[in-house]
Amino acid sequence: MNLIKILTIISCFFFKVIIAQVPIYTFPIETVNYYVNGGNGIQIYVEEKGNTKKITIFIYQWDYRGTGRSDKPRDVKAYTPKLVGQDLHAVISKLMDLFRLKE
Repeated sequence: MNLIKILTIISCFFFKVIIAQVPIYTFPIETVNYYVNGGNGIQIYVEEKGNTKKITIFIYQWDYRGTGRSDKPRDVKAYTPKLVGQDLHAVISKLMDLFRLKE
């Protein structure tokens, strides 16, 4: 019984050491950052990663108003669904313009 416990402890330690030493290779990803004017003139931070010609590995993300690198208005009225929708419209419009230019 003690032999089983010892082997279990040794095997857990062994696998942790092996797994921790496995290198994770990353490929260089081109990143482009910019701001888009959202609703009420709020600056929305946008980040593109990857190549737009290879859509399967293209990542497009943004920070909503009040989060991340986007503007953070103090007025509660600056967070209405209408203004957030205008932000989304501005980001999508910019994305559509980028794809039209790169075709």
